Amino acid sequence: MTTHAHAFSLAPRTRRSALVRQARSSLAAALALTLAAAVGCTSSGAGNAEPAQTNAATTAAMQRAMLADAALMQPDELAALLADPQTASRVAILDTRASADFLASHIVGSRSVDLPAWTERSRQQGGSLLGDASAVGQWQEIIDPLGLRSDHRIVIVDAGAMTDAARVWFLLQCFGVENVSVLDGGYKQAGQRLPRNLIIRGPARTVEPVAPENRLTLRAGGSPLVELALKQDVLDVATAPAEQRGAQVIDGRSFAEFAGTERMNNPRAGHIPGAISVPHVEVLDRAGFMLPPESLRKHFSLRGVVPGKPIIVHCQGGGRSSLLSLALVRAGYSPVKNYYLSFAEWAADESCPLEK
Repeated sequence: MTTHAHAFSLAPRTRRSALVRQARSSLAAALALTLAAAVGCTSSGAGNAEPAQTNAATTAAMQRAMLADAALMQPDELAALLADPQTASRVAILDTRASADFLASHIVGSRSVDLPAWTERSRQQGGSLLGDASAVGQWQEIIDPLGLRSDHRIVIVDAGAMTDAARVWFLLQCFGVENVSVLDGGYKQAGQRLPRNLIIRGPARTVEPVAPENRLTLRAGGSPLVELALKQDVLDVATAPAEQRGAQVIDGRSFAEFAGTERMNNPRAGHIPGAISVPHVEVLDRAGFMLPPESLRKHFSLRGVVPGKPIIVHCQGGGRSSLLSLALVRAGYSPVKNYYLSFAEWAADESCPLEK
């Protein structure tokens, strides 16, 4: 069997313990930042917040911090889950790579996702149907053939840039799916770090039918970690006086795109007025792993991102902004929205202002 993998064993007990301590420390720091924002929002305005309101805000913030921490999975975590038959049966891996790459090699048990179909569907009616009750049935038709159960831990894999995986993560969480993670480093790292017996070649295995009562059921009206922002949401911010802007607009495109020297396929170039430039590649290290939460917080702070103030993220077409949104919530920022149709939609509308 030809694989891309190298021999890999799970970290020794001491290293695993260090990794767990580091993860818990990062989660605690992110939780503290999220709690501070939540309590600040609750206590703002006239009078003091009622204890019940404060407790509810604290509980909600804790739940969001835990979901944000679980939204990124390390390759060794996946290896440990797949090594145990009891947990392996509850893992569903969604591979967003091209069919040829999937056939060449993939993680055992992976389901191949038709990413172009997902992307096309997500852009219908200006993206306004993401998370909407009227679109649940259409998206359920896309999800059902994958054989996903309600008890599955869903892990999304792409080639390594993590933007495709983050896109699918964003779409799923828009429809109430919480137990979903992006594989850190993508297949580029998984193919090097997973045991050889977990990397196979050929078509995906036949998906077993799922009983209706056990299937993963999408829903609308939830509270996703990252909510959808529409063009009007951004327009309200961009056209307001600087001192009255109720949100921070973050641009995840390259510096050249932000400056307007690289147009891409847009009819106009530049950036949204008042936007903060944070190229999405800056949230990844040289190996392609996402930076730890404390490093992310330091970097966002250097770029001028303010904790506790609402954030709207965009890029060119939704993938890079999904990854940047994931990084922001893992770093403890809240609330975060993703302007999914992003600059491609904005630049095409002559009524939307631009700066260079």
